[in-house]
Amino acid sequence: NKSWPVKGKGAWLQTSQTQTQFQAAEFGLDDPGLRIVASSSHLSKETEEFVSLFDSPEFVQVGSSLKMIMVAEGLAHMYPRLAPTCEWDTAAADIIVREAGGVVLQAGVCNSEGKALEDWRKALIAEQPMVYNKKNMLNPFFVVFGRRRGAPPEAEANSNGNR
Repeated sequence: NKSWPVKGKGAWLQTSQTQTQFQAAEFGLDDPGLRIVASSSHLSKETEEFVSLFDSPEFVQVGSSLKMIMVAEGLAHMYPRLAPTCEWDTAAADIIVREAGGVVLQAGVCNSEGKALEDWRKALIAEQPMVYNKKNMLNPFFVVFGRRRGAPPEAEANSNGNR
């Protein structure tokens, strides 16, 4: 299988038999039973706090970088990563998420050990998309969302911003 994005046009998945366009699932933050994927090896107290904010979420722990692609494919609604990663862990999947209609939002600065240096809730409310090609390759905490009903228009518009 291979996948590729075209900036401003979408993202696709090609298997040996089909080619389909990625389409992030649309949802409201108040919807019950949202599917939230998270790391099976980097579960933090911040991630547990995030998941507890939702009504009867389906919480699925998955290994590897497939979690971002699961949001792009519409197989999950959200992926909170409230533990450290670097740009090379996320940049390729980020553009696929954005082109599928999702967004990757910053959720607070952390150090390389995963200690939050700012409140993830306040940072997430700012609706700032991830930024790449920084001097420090360490990513902030982030949350990947599919198509959020009622999301601020500027957040969705900015989802195709700096990379």
